[in-house]
Amino acid sequence: MTPHHGSWELTGLFAASKIKTCVMYKPLRSKILNDFVLSGRKSKGTTLVETDNAGVKELLKALKNNSGIGILPDHTPKINQGVMSNIYNVPVNTTALIHKLARKNKIPVVYIFSERLPHGKGFDIHIGTVERIFYELDEVKAADLLNKILETLINKNISQYLWAYE
Repeated sequence: MTPHHGSWELTGLFAASKIKTCVMYKPLRSKILNDFVLSGRKSKGTTLVETDNAGVKELLKALKNNSGIGILPDHTPKINQGVMSNIYNVPVNTTALIHKLARKNKIPVVYIFSERLPHGKGFDIHIGTVERIFYELDEVKAADLLNKILETLINKNISQYLWAYE
């Protein structure tokens, strides 16, 4: 999982350069811009699936084929598809998909983000894993834990978080 923080596009390319990946995406309204973005995201071999039920089925297939999957945990789920949790003490509709997929498939959850360094000096890539307790929690407590992790990642360089995103 990678939030809209730092260079999330680079993060996806980095992950795809290391392992086979299948990543959810939300199509852009402009076909020209959407095609351009998709070609970049696919450049390292990533399979892209839309953020809908068909996309979730593709993620499940990818897991069965030992691929990594990518989900941005700060995407706002559709009504009745997430759970309420808090981030920075603000109530937000939070995805439960990461928790459901991890529990059902008994897979580790890895978080990653690419922090832009000052003066164009490159990036620091931050990688970690979600604690094992995550798998034993109910959906709300799991969402609370994920949002606490997001807060920790965001706090590493708060100015690089895309605050305008949903």
